[in-house]
Amino acid sequence: MTRKSKIIAATAFIGIAGAGVGVAFVVPAIAGESEAADVSLSEQEAARIALVAAPGEILDSELENDDGVMIYEFEIQQGDGIREVEVDANTGAILENKIDDGDEDEGEGTDDEDMEEAESDLS
Repeated sequence: MTRKSKIIAATAFIGIAGAGVGVAFVVPAIAGESEAADVSLSEQEAARIALVAAPGEILDSELENDDGVMIYEFEIQQGDGIREVEVDANTGAILENKIDDGDEDEGEGTDDEDMEEAESDLS
């Protein structure tokens, strides 16, 4: 193989490898865009619904696939606390509305019903 052939082969390899890295970064972005296209509500519409359920200031929002159900998850600042509100991205139904205690484990936060039950137990 001549020196010129080796340079051409090396350049082609680098170009192909670079394209592979580019695809690795683009594919997840495309996947996220297709999920967003599969929902009926825009993030703004879902945010309005969440703010009716829990008035305050939205700190963070995210579109997630939760066991096949597309949801918008919002963190809403209310006074000194933060509420987590989940809105079904297709129906607009409130799926969750709880105080966020910052715990990342399953069962995160405290549901209003649990708080009411605890308060009634103290009475």
